Amino acid sequence: MFFLQAEKTYTLVSLRSTEKHNRVKLHEQIKPQLESTPYLIMDAWGITFTSMQIGELANLAKSFNSRWKGQPHGLALYNVSDTSAEAFQFTNLAEVLPIFESAAEAIASFS
Repeated sequence: MFFLQAEKTYTLVSLRSTEKHNRVKLHEQIKPQLESTPYLIMDAWGITFTSMQIGELANLAKSFNSRWKGQPHGLALYNVSDTSAEAFQFTNLAEVLPIFESAAEAIASFS
């Protein structure tokens, strides 16, 4: 008899940009996901990141990588605008928070 077993769990988070000031940082908003899954993929469709938002993602990546240090894990973005992708390359953030065309490509990179 064969049984099913979960091999890997991935969490997909859709990001959005808002003009409304939110006092809760992104890291705190998705803390349960950061703590519970070692594979986090963020959809950035329609966002042109500001320098403050890029800094927030850098802090998120630092916390995420610290949480899962020594264990298999992955963090990725997809649907990133060309302008934002250039900023990520310029700041070297793409080295710790890689950018993919699709969620499927991000998942494949975790293998």
